[in-house]
Amino acid sequence: DFEFGFDEKTGIQEEDIIWIINPYDLVAVEEALKIRETCGGGKVTVVSVGPPSVDDLLKKCMAMGVDESIRLWDRTFENSDAWVISEILGKKIERLGPDIILCGRKSIDANNCQVGEFLSGKMNIPHIYAACKIEIEKDKKNAIVHRMAESGAREVFVCPLPALFSVD
Repeated sequence: DFEFGFDEKTGIQEEDIIWIINPYDLVAVEEALKIRETCGGGKVTVVSVGPPSVDDLLKKCMAMGVDESIRLWDRTFENSDAWVISEILGKKIERLGPDIILCGRKSIDANNCQVGEFLSGKMNIPHIYAACKIEIEKDKKNAIVHRMAESGAREVFVCPLPALFSVD
């Protein structure tokens, strides 16, 4: 049996926690690397909002082949909701000026699907949720995005870039 340390005042002791990359975000990283390869170049940057414990996870992304990782953190960000996280990410991502933003379709900690939607709205760019295949046209002005509808049918969209895709 493994027991977490627990303190009545502070809750679970974080030194007992083994942090992992959100599996949906991991799929987004893998998809970004695949797009870079099929397009013959480009830069893959991972941006995360989180405390210093996130650094090890960003190192794992770098080991996968990511070009740059950025961690944004201030103690005032602690316990932020999806709206605030999207505001924090949006300010940094807008300065980076990417053609494509990929995020996981949902978070595993709060189990919500809101950051991508809020972020695309803030940046005023198209958003496709639950993308399962992304192809970039040769002129790099549009993406052809496949997703599975709830009915099980495959939907295909042609989406102008820049855009945000929540991947599944």
